[in-house]
Amino acid sequence: MAKVINQIKPMVFENPDTGKKLIVEYNRATILQMDRLGVIGNDFLANATRSPLTVASVLFYWGLKLHQPEITQEEADELLFDEIGLGDDVLERLSELFMTPYTSIIDARKNSRWTVK
Repeated sequence: MAKVINQIKPMVFENPDTGKKLIVEYNRATILQMDRLGVIGNDFLANATRSPLTVASVLFYWGLKLHQPEITQEEADELLFDEIGLGDDVLERLSELFMTPYTSIIDARKNSRWTVK
């Protein structure tokens, strides 16, 4: 049976001039892929206060990839920093979206019925 996690609504940006929508969302597969590729490590979340622009850039790019797999990091950065703008509201929402599946993976052991001998 698949693990059910608390879902939060994705972040949706819409350009009023073109009607184009961008959806930022993470799932467990995205988080695991980020980890396998070394994108997130022990110090990744700690860097949020030391290097918030870098962390926001990474989170935004990987959040976009779920629905826009062809997007590049450069395109994502241009969208985030030049068109959308990085406000506290965007940074908070990126963190919230990322932490939901991340936490479900980390907490899976606590809820496991499996024992280690």
